[in-house]
Amino acid sequence: MKKDYTIYLEDMLNAIAEIEKSTKDINFEAFAANYEKINSVA
Repeated sequence: MKKDYTIYLEDMLNAIAEIEKSTKDINFEAFAANYEKINSVA
């Protein structure tokens, strides 16, 4: 049976979109000082 890798790729793209939403209005210094943001991106 062949694996459908598009499912994994869609999950990755969705995660990237969420990261972009949560970090679009924050500069690096504020991001680096925010442990919750760092964890959510990781």
